[in-house]
Amino acid sequence: VLGRAGKTNYGILAAYDEHSTILLPFEDRSYVTVNGESSNVFGRVRTDFGEGTHLGFVGTDRRYDGGGSGSVIGVDGRLRLDRNYQIEAQYLHGFTTEPDDTTLTDGINGETFDGGKHTADFDGETFDGGAIYASLERNGRHWGFDLDYWDVAPTFRAENGFEVRNSFREGIAQSTYLFRFEDSTWMEWLQPGVRGSRRWNYEGIRKDTVLQAWLEGRFRFAQTSFHGSYVADEERFREVDYTNLYRWHMCFNSRPSDLIVFGANANYGRRIYYSGQAYGMQEDYGLWFDLKPIDRLLLETQFSWSRSEDEDTGEIFFDSYVMRTKLGLQITREFSARIIVQYNGFYDTWEGDPLLQYQINPFSIFYVGSTRDYAQITLDPASQQEWRLTHRQYFLKLQYLFRI
Repeated sequence: VLGRAGKTNYGILAAYDEHSTILLPFEDRSYVTVNGESSNVFGRVRTDFGEGTHLGFVGTDRRYDGGGSGSVIGVDGRLRLDRNYQIEAQYLHGFTTEPDDTTLTDGINGETFDGGKHTADFDGETFDGGAIYASLERNGRHWGFDLDYWDVAPTFRAENGFEVRNSFREGIAQSTYLFRFEDSTWMEWLQPGVRGSRRWNYEGIRKDTVLQAWLEGRFRFAQTSFHGSYVADEERFREVDYTNLYRWHMCFNSRPSDLIVFGANANYGRRIYYSGQAYGMQEDYGLWFDLKPIDRLLLETQFSWSRSEDEDTGEIFFDSYVMRTKLGLQITREFSARIIVQYNGFYDTWEGDPLLQYQINPFSIFYVGSTRDYAQITLDPASQQEWRLTHRQYFLKLQYLFRI
């Protein structure tokens, strides 16, 4: 249900989930498990007080049929100080009652968090915690900056959200300056920027420090944009300090015509191989293009390759690629179809996801689709591997706007 009364917008969503995915955030990792059925409710209210200023409230609740729950309430707002300056802030508080079923947490049973006060096991514990975000921003014609502060308690969880990490306090400062070339025949603008951040855990131990500098710009020819950056950082992961980390990055995209848009990216640096807790010299490359041979047909293709090797021995940690293609057809103004095909070389799996959609307007829509995953499986010890369907899911959505 969506509605508007004057300057206040509100929305309520209720859902019943037969297979409830649970994302558990911790200081250095996250853990995903699947519980049974759950009832879910989401609510949001926001009131606007003028251009760029608002106050909002949010609430979510999830109740598992077999016991356990997670709820979050929060308030957020933005205050526009003048043309260039604004303040943003949000506070959330989560309340968690774990399911009493340790089989759901087989991979992390025995671990603890919040200084040993709680176990990672699903053993029916009850706890709560808060999360804070605050920001001061300047958005001028040329100069801009952003000062952010994040504070997430080790006991904060969002059952209906996507929190992959907690137990940290972080400060971030960023500044950019935009140079415009209105009289140039080949360059539109250039923007250098710098960014620094530092993160601590709730025990006051420094977890990472990041310094970054970049330059980006746009040429007038073929709407070509580029971005280049250098990152120097250090990180403490699972009681080990990793220093002298760095990464070079370069990317561009270009639109020579309505027929094709393309781009590429490259990264190289000394990074952490987290699975083996070692230093890895890592390189990543990507290439993508969008092809539109006719007005109603769009083909989007992406290719990304990544490799990491031990800086001392040359041992290969990983070396593989992912290919993804999306084909979309706008049959009529309202009716469209698309299919996504992806191959993941890291896991040697294929995925095919078709979708049919009928959209009257942004608030009135119907679609039906499916997901299909394929992998090579050995049916018996004497046979060779065969490509087989390993997972299939169907879904549909109906949403309609009633004007009252």
